[in-house]
Amino acid sequence: MKLVKDVILCTVVRDDFRRWLDGGTGPLTIQTGEKESTLLLKLEKSPLVDYLYRMDLDRDGSISWDSLLKFCGAYDTEHQSSTASRTQRFAPR
Repeated sequence: MKLVKDVILCTVVRDDFRRWLDGGTGPLTIQTGEKESTLLLKLEKSPLVDYLYRMDLDRDGSISWDSLLKFCGAYDTEHQSSTASRTQRFAPR
């Protein structure tokens, strides 16, 4: 995977996240306590690379007009490696 200067190579440590990266469909919801706080989405750039985006959810777990997709990384499906943006995090704030 060709890296750009604002991303870093990282290791996926959560099994549920790895399963979603490797074959999950639809968004992945991250919970903080019992509250849904972040939605992760992946969009195929090519058959070998998925772009990863996150969206912070409102306090009630919904999205609103103010919810923005933020680029947070890329996933190399062939080598099962990921990069993360230096300016965005996968985990909720």
